[in-house]
Amino acid sequence: MKQLRIVGILAGAVAVALACRNDPTSSLRGGPKFIDMSANQLFMSAGDARAFQVVVRDEQLNPLDASVTVTSNAPSVATVVADTTTPSANGTLHNFVISAIAADTAYIVVTSGGLRDSAQVIVQ
Repeated sequence: MKQLRIVGILAGAVAVALACRNDPTSSLRGGPKFIDMSANQLFMSAGDARAFQVVVRDEQLNPLDASVTVTSNAPSVATVVADTTTPSANGTLHNFVISAIAADTAYIVVTSGGLRDSAQVIVQ
């Protein structure tokens, strides 16, 4: 009887180990799904500069090492350049500096892996 119980426990342990060997959420790590920005809307005065960060994430919200393009749709209102003074240790965090030029509204457009998002910059 005791041997039968031990065999049952071992069989249960093997079944659990086999069931857990595959990651049931692995399909959610199939590539870029979201662009995460440090701000969706910025209010700035002409002459100001602000840090702007971008992270590309998969469906599980894991940060990805992905190429990012960031541009301004109105460079006469606001410009954006890569911030080379704060590099990312693993390539998942992309740092930029937005500079306000003249009073009006501009959009900072972020693209990566077929995704696109934007942040509104209101310069006063």
